[in-house]
Amino acid sequence: MNPKILTILDHYYPEGHPAREILLQHSRMVARKALDAALQIMEEGPDLNFIAEAALLHDIGIGLTHAPGIGCHGKDAYICHGFLGHDILKKEGLPRHALVCERHTGTGLSKEEILKKKLPLPQRDMQPVSLEEEIICYADKFFSKNPGEAGREKPLAIIRSQLARFGDHQLERFDSWHSRFGGTKVKSAGKASWNEFDLIRKLTADKKDPVIPVGPGDDAALLPCLQRPVISTDTQREGVHFLRNWMSFEELGYRAVMATASDLAASFARPVALFVNLGLPPGEREVDILALQQGMLQALGETGGSIAGGNICKAEVLCVDLFMIGEGGEIFPRRSLAKTREGIYVTGFSGDAAAGCHALLSENRKGAEVLIRRFIKPKARFDAAALLSDAGVRCLMDISDGLAGDALHLAKASRLTLALNPDDIPLSPDLLGYASRCGKTPLFFALTGGEDYELLFTAEDSVAEKLSTKLSGITRIGTCLGASEGNITGLPEWATHGFSHG
Repeated sequence: MNPKILTILDHYYPEGHPAREILLQHSRMVARKALDAALQIMEEGPDLNFIAEAALLHDIGIGLTHAPGIGCHGKDAYICHGFLGHDILKKEGLPRHALVCERHTGTGLSKEEILKKKLPLPQRDMQPVSLEEEIICYADKFFSKNPGEAGREKPLAIIRSQLARFGDHQLERFDSWHSRFGGTKVKSAGKASWNEFDLIRKLTADKKDPVIPVGPGDDAALLPCLQRPVISTDTQREGVHFLRNWMSFEELGYRAVMATASDLAASFARPVALFVNLGLPPGEREVDILALQQGMLQALGETGGSIAGGNICKAEVLCVDLFMIGEGGEIFPRRSLAKTREGIYVTGFSGDAAAGCHALLSENRKGAEVLIRRFIKPKARFDAAALLSDAGVRCLMDISDGLAGDALHLAKASRLTLALNPDDIPLSPDLLGYASRCGKTPLFFALTGGEDYELLFTAEDSVAEKLSTKLSGITRIGTCLGASEGNITGLPEWATHGFSHG
């Protein structure tokens, strides 16, 4: 996702804006619903990345309207928020996103309707035209921003009743969309090509680990006695975290485990047991599910730990939920333990995975193979974590949301100001080359991208100097300053946030 999207939201609805939380909650729910709808018709080629971006911005104009019940204290009537949002996004250089704004009222408004009802709107057609506009308009109907209703999906009967008040044509258009986007294809897809119990037997056959007293196959798992149990969880959801044409099932399994294990590495913990919950769409092939497991086993071969159990159920899209338990060490590092005058350090390069994701989204893969590999097959840095633990480092986190976002998390938790020097951020030759070819600053990927799974830590310079003799590739990128509410200095104005999975 283009980080500019979140920058625009933060600019027009900064922290403290009375409509911010309602807008963000509503927009995220519409985005998720729209992506689910798009996945029903993948054969029609919906632009998933655009859908996610435009859904987050579709109500950007509400702050200019008079709707005090949801924190909007502008002058215009609420029905104007669509074309007002259009004007905002057009000015921001997003003309395609702008059209979504003005074409999502009801199921769309024709010029004739606007004139007939004397609506305070520009006299032009405001009906969804593109597939993506239709999907977002459809998804928007399921959620209200009114207090007491926000956060809950409306029943279909309520939506139809509300639309019917504005004419049969509104209801007919929605019903047509619902037959396409509403999951009927999934529900009528017939039996899955896998049998739950047969598949479980195959997934658990010959997978016993003597370290796990009772593993897969029983109602619950019995783990060895852990003195300092450390727990991590993560999700890989189709349409949110990955697309099928990006990677193989084996690569997806590998990536899912590494993403989950990275939090244990950043906690100085040793993986012991992994629990896997799979949501599988009807028609998913058994051979692909077994390949997914092979990827997980490959990753566990590198991180340590074993699959100790899990669950399988039908789902509309492929979803991999992982829950990992590990044994902690003598030190449990925390992002709240940074100290004034400590240096701020990172391992490895920053931004490679984000650039790889960008190459996949933009279908600009030529010359980006190394970056794509960094996105698809990340490494949890247990090697670096072991040395940091031995050195007594106590403030540490993995970089999964981009340097800007994660540094801010650390600053707020430690209640310090962090002074970062962007010129010192380590950037790989592959990233520098790719950024040059696509016309972006490489810091765009390093600061606002995500999922590098390198480590961000603070330490006294003398400690870091000793570390550098054992651990190559650590770089000082800033200094911890005095107490504050948690601020970052030194970053470009556009780098005020990190990557979001929402």
